[in-house]
Amino acid sequence: MYNQEVKKHCRTRLIKHAVKSLTTDRSTSVCVKRDHVRRVWQQLHESEEAQTFFEPHLRMKIEDEIEKWEMFHDSQVQTRKPSDLRVCYLCGDNPINDLEVFVENGVLCQNVWAIEKDSKVLEKAWQNVAKSNMRNIRLFKGDLLTCLKDLEGQFDIIYFDACGTLPSTKQKTLKTIGYIFLYNKLASPGALITNFSFPPKQKQVPNDSHISERNSFEHITKEYLQYRLWNTKHQDYGSYEQLRAAKIDSQSIDENYGDYITFQVIDSAYLYIPAYRMLSSEKQSLWDQLFVSKKDFLKGVKEADWSRGLQGQPLQEKYNVYENQFIQSTSLHLLSTTIENCQDCDPCKTWVKEIFPNWKSSEFKKDELFCLILTHLLSHNSAFIEAFGNDDVTKRCQKGYKNSRKFLFCDPSRPQDFLSLIVGLLYGQMAYPSFPVIDKSLRLKYTSKDRQMFSDVFIFDKCRYLYENFPSIHFSEFAMVELWQQMVFRMVADGLRKHIAFVYNDLFWFCNVASVSAPIPGGIDFYADSHSYIPDRDVLNFSYFKENGNRLVKEGKLTAAIKHYDACQELCPENATIYTNKAFCALKMNRPEEVLANCDKALELEPSNIKALYRQAMAWKGLKEFDKAVQNLEKVLSIEQNSDAKRELENIKRRSDKDKK
Repeated sequence: MYNQEVKKHCRTRLIKHAVKSLTTDRSTSVCVKRDHVRRVWQQLHESEEAQTFFEPHLRMKIEDEIEKWEMFHDSQVQTRKPSDLRVCYLCGDNPINDLEVFVENGVLCQNVWAIEKDSKVLEKAWQNVAKSNMRNIRLFKGDLLTCLKDLEGQFDIIYFDACGTLPSTKQKTLKTIGYIFLYNKLASPGALITNFSFPPKQKQVPNDSHISERNSFEHITKEYLQYRLWNTKHQDYGSYEQLRAAKIDSQSIDENYGDYITFQVIDSAYLYIPAYRMLSSEKQSLWDQLFVSKKDFLKGVKEADWSRGLQGQPLQEKYNVYENQFIQSTSLHLLSTTIENCQDCDPCKTWVKEIFPNWKSSEFKKDELFCLILTHLLSHNSAFIEAFGNDDVTKRCQKGYKNSRKFLFCDPSRPQDFLSLIVGLLYGQMAYPSFPVIDKSLRLKYTSKDRQMFSDVFIFDKCRYLYENFPSIHFSEFAMVELWQQMVFRMVADGLRKHIAFVYNDLFWFCNVASVSAPIPGGIDFYADSHSYIPDRDVLNFSYFKENGNRLVKEGKLTAAIKHYDACQELCPENATIYTNKAFCALKMNRPEEVLANCDKALELEPSNIKALYRQAMAWKGLKEFDKAVQNLEKVLSIEQNSDAKRELENIKRRSDKDKK
């Protein structure tokens, strides 16, 4: 499987995309581009809002603050060459397969760690590396979890080629994803490459012969997607049932599973792990900077009335939750309780064990899973912040709001929004969320033997140019009172909001400083920056490789075209056209033996294939086997009147007669 042409193509495309995103495309591989704030400011001048709201001296201070922020953005994002990138990947018994692709893309062997826990497999890996010229790679004996926890430093690229399912009890795939973010192992921006499989149809769950493994994954997939899509698309549908029928039931099982993988990984980075980091922090560490005691928080959430689900008015009335915040809080609760209570589904049980990686060894009880998940609401939900914020939050935020100007441009100013903005920035400072750079995502699907494989490149950005630019809670009031600082925070938050809104519509949802459309003809607009959708998954099937192979032939890239046709051959070895296409490339490259071999295969499948007979004749001609060439051309003409074959036959006979004289 590891050396399949389809797998090779997928591996090459994934690694090339990751390296390019982190080097030549690095400036655009972030959620908020360096020029966003300046462009917002320019648009506010075009709409004359800048002149309306700010006196000349304040406008000068804002421009100075923008310049400082751009310098800070540069310091956070920096630049990288391929030779600067540090890489970590699972190596198997032949690390060279992946390593060659990294090296071809400019990565240095010295910057690569290859991980393998099995001693016998590691010995084979050592032997393969020893035979190569890449012997300065680092081999790590141990599992990836241990490496992520104990090995110092961050990696620019982590390639988690699990080949198993997500989640997986045996491989601990979901826990591994969690460790990457819990131990802050991915640089920012950084690339996480994953490869997961979907169970084949015939496999059964060991403890229940009536439940297929595929069906058990279908259950968790649909439950998760229902929650996930409801959060971002609830306004388009009247109920869970309508959304499920339109967006989930209309797709195949494996299509839903591919979407689940993408959402699960990015949610671990943005939602679950930051929430776990906050709630599992030691006393007087992260949690106590902003919130009341953990005991009071857990008690308050447990006592809320969740029994009526989306219609649960007692919760909405108790905390005065806005509609969209209420929808998210109740759907989060439904997600956790639905998956946790599904005892007959192995993937659900594994999800419960691994969604928070070290939960089993922590101070929390099993029945507090949904409390851990709901911790995320403290990053933006004003009702939860008001209920559980500590005295510092209440005092600083109230003082800052009282002394600041009350405007939010496109949105009305409310104290709740002011509170959510400040606490959202402070929560992000400490919880370290990672956000997907949506337009840099690459999603692939291919078949390996009897399994569907789902490969993703996630470019993650921790957005420290936003969170680290904001002061701590003790000085937050000054940052909001000083309008030049407040404006920059808002404009950066506006950029993050615009980029991520169709994936996380809770994030700074009230903070829309710039208009998407231009205020004047030819003015600044933000269509390209706004509301990126997760790209569709490219299916690496027979048609994909054939079409790309044909395109490469037209471009004269024959070696690359042959590799694509090789992939076609793996996927559909009974297709004669692929062999005649490879013969055409070999003929152009003056490789007559390869032409003959491919034409023989095509003729085994289709004895009267005109292209195979003709191209084989041209190969015989190149080898000066004129009698064999004549036999092929005469056979072509016996099947159809072919002008090319007739002309070549006449040329060969004329040459043969001349040679006889």
